[in-house]
Amino acid sequence: MTAVSLLPAEEARMRAVRALDVLDSPAEIAFDDLAESARAAAGAELALVTIVDSERLWFKACAGGRCHQLQRAQSLCHSIVSSHAPLVVLDTHKDARFAQSALVRGLPFVRFYAGAPIFCDGQAIGAVCVIDTAPRKKFAPETEQQLARFARIAGEMLSLRAKTRMPPPSPEGPARHFADEARRFARDYARLAAQVDDLSQAVSRAGPEEFAALKRSVGSLRDLALGADASAGAPLAEFCSPDSILDEVVEAARPAAARAGITIEYVRSFNDFLMLADPQALAVVIQLTLDCAIRQRGGPALQVRANFYDAQDGRRMLRLIVEGIAGLPEPCALAALAAAARTLGGGVTIAGDAVTLMVRAPLAGPSAFISMQADIDEQAG
Repeated sequence: MTAVSLLPAEEARMRAVRALDVLDSPAEIAFDDLAESARAAAGAELALVTIVDSERLWFKACAGGRCHQLQRAQSLCHSIVSSHAPLVVLDTHKDARFAQSALVRGLPFVRFYAGAPIFCDGQAIGAVCVIDTAPRKKFAPETEQQLARFARIAGEMLSLRAKTRMPPPSPEGPARHFADEARRFARDYARLAAQVDDLSQAVSRAGPEEFAALKRSVGSLRDLALGADASAGAPLAEFCSPDSILDEVVEAARPAAARAGITIEYVRSFNDFLMLADPQALAVVIQLTLDCAIRQRGGPALQVRANFYDAQDGRRMLRLIVEGIAGLPEPCALAALAAAARTLGGGVTIAGDAVTLMVRAPLAGPSAFISMQADIDEQAG
């Protein structure tokens, strides 16, 4: 253990790192694309999303190379987390702080370096940095600002990734807890949306498709959150036709699927059902499910099935199953989907090559409205 890891400030920083539960996790496309975008924006040979561990630099993403981890001692990223400030070194051979560093004299032979700190929970836990093996004469201030924006986005993404874990029980009950969680997700995504929008305009060559997809999911969840806030924590419910909503959303998703080279095979096992729900919220959560599947497809086709079923606790659920995905969806997209599903009293599961969405479907059935109207008539005398 190095001396720096014994300092109180470092202990607090390492608690923030451990809370993210990200060290030694598999590669994720959202972080890979962010690193590639930073590399393109800076015109650099290498870009890294770095987490500074107690004795090593661990890379959540590496664009332009195959780095996994390096020693922390004498590293430039260590300087960033210590100072909580950006760092630009045009020529490491002419900077006494780093001229003798093993990372300068040996692999990866850092000659030019620029980085900005990643903050999570108020702690500098790492950096987004770009590296060249040749010195530079200058580094444009606007590019340095873009690098800082990438670091802010990385911090938001890491925080959101950590929130995809199972939430703790709430003494006020699961419904209230899930509504609170959805609003917290929405606030986080609203901040992230503004940053993505800023970067997508400023860096047109830096992964625009990924930014557009992320922004679309962000916008959907933000719209859903606004609907929930309008009714003091619960979406406005009305009688709606889930079969019509499903048909419309699936049809709207077909062009995006076709551009990705895949077809959607859609079957639902019900007609003329009514359920009590917020139709806009229901459409959003179905859209997010299909977006996740399209972006994570594992073959040329997605099989989409919709049905109702009765859960063990007696609740009737609307279930949407999308088969044909490859692995887990991106954490940001999965967080949006999970939060949206929770606002409708449901959830999402990933098993094998399928993502399954479940939402509560009170009064679902062809005679639901008639039965309810009969009760009203009887009470009215």
